[in-house]
Amino acid sequence: MEMINRVYILFLSVLLINGGLFSAYSQETKSRNEVPLELNYKVNVGIFHVGEGRLTVGKKTSYCDYAFDGEIWTTGLAKVISKIHYHFRSCINKKTGWPSEAMRYGLKGKDESFEYVKFDHYSLPDSTIFYGFNNDTVTLCKNVYDLMSGLHHLYLDYNPDDFYKGQEILIKTYWKDQIYDMRIIYEGIETIKTKKGNVRCHKYMPVTDIGDFFKTNRDVSIWVSDDEAYLPIRIIIDLKVGTLTGDLIE
Repeated sequence: MEMINRVYILFLSVLLINGGLFSAYSQETKSRNEVPLELNYKVNVGIFHVGEGRLTVGKKTSYCDYAFDGEIWTTGLAKVISKIHYHFRSCINKKTGWPSEAMRYGLKGKDESFEYVKFDHYSLPDSTIFYGFNNDTVTLCKNVYDLMSGLHHLYLDYNPDDFYKGQEILIKTYWKDQIYDMRIIYEGIETIKTKKGNVRCHKYMPVTDIGDFFKTNRDVSIWVSDDEAYLPIRIIIDLKVGTLTGDLIE
């Protein structure tokens, strides 16, 4: 059960990378940040349907003008074996790209967890202050984001048409009470086969850590359509225990 739980956290993290790349480019070049967008995914292990995922970009809430949400949950037999539901949200200032607050919710069987943090980017000239759910405070260097807003920040500096094959993108995030450098390699243009036909895509490979899950540091692949929509089409995660595939369904 714990392995299943960790795999779902991993898949959600990759899904957020996918959404971060997509929402970043579409905001800068297509001005889509004024229109909320929802993307839905089917998650398979081999031929077995084990879960679903959802990305919501630009949603307004009672306390946030621009939210970036990622969710994943088990379905069918997988839900009977282990009921899992994760929901991550970052509230982002559209003008600066800085996060104002972020939350993480997790359901594992009957156990629920909730984490919440607020960001102060302005009180100190060279630091960002994180205020935790229990009034804990952590002071870190500037240009540190939570997972989702860090990916969203890509639009400030990058356009996929400017990438070269093999280019490494580095994003500094604050994750699980520590600074984490997320590394993503751009792998160029590739055409993939889908149920709706062949799709020309930009391919990205987040660098993975060799260990419990991965045999190599190139075990995650992401394909994003090379068109005006710039939609994340497919995610493949090659785990030691099998291959996890997420396909965009709508």
